[in-house]
Amino acid sequence: MSTERPHQTSPALPLQPAQPELELLTASQIGARLNLPETWIREMTRGRATDPIPHARFGKYVRFAWGSRDLAEWINRHLNKGRQ
Repeated sequence: MSTERPHQTSPALPLQPAQPELELLTASQIGARLNLPETWIREMTRGRATDPIPHARFGKYVRFAWGSRDLAEWINRHLNKGRQ
């Protein structure tokens, strides 16, 4: 008498929709990519900024989601201000 169980497969996991690759950047890194000073980037994360750059706070650390829709829209808003 065998006590072996027949091979069971686990249920297939549902497919996740593809998400764009997000990269978390520091103020220095995003400043370099946008060719802007790190001090200006940091200033745009403060509460007194009229149109703050989208960011996330992790305690004392601030990160920016490169590739996110919010950041792309923010950049486009600022690019288009010069064309009006």
